[in-house]
Amino acid sequence: MREHELAEIRLQAVGQPFFEAVKSMIATLPALDASTESSFLVEKAHHEDWKRRLHLFYVHLQSWRVRARHTSLATFIWELFEETGYDAYVGGLSGGKQRQANVQALYDKAKTFEKTSFRGIFRFLRFVDRMEEQGDDLESARTLSEKEDVVTILSIHKSKGLEFPVVFVVDMMKNFNLSDSRRSIQIHQSLGFGSSYFDTKRRIKRKTLPELAIKEAQKREQMSEELRILYVALTRAKEKLFLIGSSKGVENSLAGYKLYAESDQALLPVHVRSNAKHFYDFIIPALLRHPKMENEHPDYVAYSRYPHDATFTLNVIEEQRREHEQLEAEAIEETLQQMKQLKPIGEKSEYYDFISERLRFDYPYKQATDSFAKQSVSELKQTLQEEDPYSQHTMKCNSFTTSNARRPKFMQQQKLSGAEIGTATHTVMQHVSFAETHEDEISSLTNTLKEKELLTVQEAEVVDTTAVLKFIQSDLGTRIQQATEIHREIAFSYIRKTEEENAVLVQGMADLVFVDYAGNNILIDYKTDQITSRFTNGFDEAESVMRKRYEQQLRLYKEALEQIWNEEITESWLYFFDGGHALKL
Repeated sequence: MREHELAEIRLQAVGQPFFEAVKSMIATLPALDASTESSFLVEKAHHEDWKRRLHLFYVHLQSWRVRARHTSLATFIWELFEETGYDAYVGGLSGGKQRQANVQALYDKAKTFEKTSFRGIFRFLRFVDRMEEQGDDLESARTLSEKEDVVTILSIHKSKGLEFPVVFVVDMMKNFNLSDSRRSIQIHQSLGFGSSYFDTKRRIKRKTLPELAIKEAQKREQMSEELRILYVALTRAKEKLFLIGSSKGVENSLAGYKLYAESDQALLPVHVRSNAKHFYDFIIPALLRHPKMENEHPDYVAYSRYPHDATFTLNVIEEQRREHEQLEAEAIEETLQQMKQLKPIGEKSEYYDFISERLRFDYPYKQATDSFAKQSVSELKQTLQEEDPYSQHTMKCNSFTTSNARRPKFMQQQKLSGAEIGTATHTVMQHVSFAETHEDEISSLTNTLKEKELLTVQEAEVVDTTAVLKFIQSDLGTRIQQATEIHREIAFSYIRKTEEENAVLVQGMADLVFVDYAGNNILIDYKTDQITSRFTNGFDEAESVMRKRYEQQLRLYKEALEQIWNEEITESWLYFFDGGHALKL
């Protein structure tokens, strides 16, 4: 249902459970001639109006409630999936195969639950809820189809209904299990009972006709079943099929198969099929009758030829060849061990030059790896400027995380860092009115910011309201009050070319830009650096240090704003709250 339809239902019973709103909506609708015998999915297709569909769902819901009390849990869940088409619905969503496997897993879990002493859908739902409460949620079902890029090992019986690009059928020379036909007492569903005859006086044991008849019948039935199993194995492959078996006397076996293959009939003789001991007894005689064998194995090809558009190869691997392959494998293993120990192997493969060229590869844009593709102004400033002896030593091109990130509460109980004090001061400057003329008004602003949770209690206490008022009353503050436009906290991003012509995305935020009466753009950046306590001769000594420290930063701000606004930044100023000093760059 769509949002507006759900909203219309909700308005039927505001403040009450949604199901009560559904019942209120249905009470306003005319009676519905719906049959619960047909599925909800089928009946829904005949109703286009969403209200009629809602009514139809309600009718079927009442029916499902009744059936849930009288039908077994697993049966009810599966019928519910079929009637609503839920299994097909989830199959059409993203990850549909996994979702359908989860639906099947829910059904299997319900069947397992019913084997216990508990019954009913209510107890099953409570069982699932308890598992979630205990953290033992039902894990996703494992899905594995013939399309997965994995090697699947299956018995022939388990492979029924599946197909794979490449199939290996191994142990084709394994003898069939004919133990049932060798028992002394035979029982057959149509031939009855048969057993050996024991002459107790003369101590003689003889086979009886019923016994022989039943054994022959069971043997034929067993051969028929083995042929059906072989058919399943041969039809699982889409592209290639490998039939693998081993025998001690290969030549004798092929010679025997040649005799079996001689027949005027298209099918192998009955005695050949009935006396088969393993799958190769079916396969090899048939292959020896193909004309292709004249070129591959002329000594064993049968005189009876039956052409067919089959494409196959019969490979006979003799013992000597296996020994040679084993020696090659041992040599390869020895080479691998030498490679693992980083020892020279004294051989060069045909790919030696190609690999050497790849290993000697020199990245042509190596200079670009010395800088990030995205940097803040502060990070770029550290990269471009010389080391400042008065500031803390930091690595150039550090990570993108800001040093002004809020610390955990247990650490904030200590004294705030200089960066945190600076952040608090910048927050006040972002909201202060330059028409303020009293310190009490600025203190009231910090309390307001604290109430709005823009400042913490500690941050509000460390803001120097006297220094803020001093800036407002300074020459720069007076010029701002007379400005025609004021822009605060100007966030920007722009592409800057480095000396190596590499493009770097630079991000930053300028504190304040105002436009004076003459239309000039004036850039101001606030600083909370310690001047009085760190420099003995005050700002006279600090001026050159601060100019060197922040000149590159202001140049980047100016360059970015001029590029983005397409207007000239006429003046760039630094204002230091400690002492109230303004420095023009």
